[in-house]
Amino acid sequence: MLKKVPGTKDILPIEVSRWQKIEEISRKTFSVYNYQEIRTPIIEDIAVYARSLGEFTEIVQKQMFLVKNNEDTYVLRPEGTASVVRAYIENSLDKTTGIAKFYYIGPMFRLERPQKGRLRQFHHIGAEVIGSGQAKVDIEVISLADRLLDEWGISGYEIIVNSLGCQEDKKKLIKILKDAFKYERDNLCDECQKRFQNNVLRILDCKNEGCQKVIKKLNLQDKHLCDDCSAHFTQVKSGLDALKIKYRISPYLVRGLDYYTRTVFEITHKDLGAQDALGAGGRYDNLVKELGGPDVSAMGFAFGIERLFLVHSLQSTDHSHSLCNSIRR
Repeated sequence: MLKKVPGTKDILPIEVSRWQKIEEISRKTFSVYNYQEIRTPIIEDIAVYARSLGEFTEIVQKQMFLVKNNEDTYVLRPEGTASVVRAYIENSLDKTTGIAKFYYIGPMFRLERPQKGRLRQFHHIGAEVIGSGQAKVDIEVISLADRLLDEWGISGYEIIVNSLGCQEDKKKLIKILKDAFKYERDNLCDECQKRFQNNVLRILDCKNEGCQKVIKKLNLQDKHLCDDCSAHFTQVKSGLDALKIKYRISPYLVRGLDYYTRTVFEITHKDLGAQDALGAGGRYDNLVKELGGPDVSAMGFAFGIERLFLVHSLQSTDHSHSLCNSIRR
């Protein structure tokens, strides 16, 4: 008997209605914030992701589905941001609009070990704002993510925020971490031993118990931030406070992709266990230029749809209760 590829899932007719409902609610919410839908191909030239995500990121090194055809190498998109930026540049959208505000809904692909909350084909609902580096964009993007969760009927989540600073600030942070971890290298897991050389920021993401003990010894603050980035982050926090959006500051929060700068955030839910992220995002002020486009700042986020459904099923006393029946209409 033929079976589906491990890490993929059939969405059967009985389930389709809740997918349609979450998409409908998402589109209505995005339209309120004046975002327009964009649909990029699920297959891209490998350079789009190798250049944008970083040579030593886990996605590039281990998780990309590659499609080779003679001398050409393509990849099934592992995330949406780089594809949207490529489309923005290739179609000269900077010349047709000021600040571009996009959203997307669709499948992503990562070649990793299937487990609870992690599939090889999964689906994202995401948004990108390209063309402004102002703190008010950060505030809007985080408030939009919060609004979507409310509209979907998800509760009990936590918004965690941090600032990595500009590229120079990130270099300072990397030096701080290297200086701190060099005395603890023997206590790091094998993977983090490699990260120490190639991508030390990723050590902060490690869930290994031994690595967590080392990380907890750090006294990370915001000393690496320059005056401009510190002022920017203060504006972001003040804006979220004004909107009464609850959040927690964590100097240990980093994102696994090289393009992030300044504000980064993650939305977690305790019901998901160790893999507790519902969604995440942040600024990428250099990515558009690095991919050959204009020198413009940008910010975005994405939610995993399957994880949204998983949280809802865990929250519901009746696990047969469909998300489409309980999220706001």
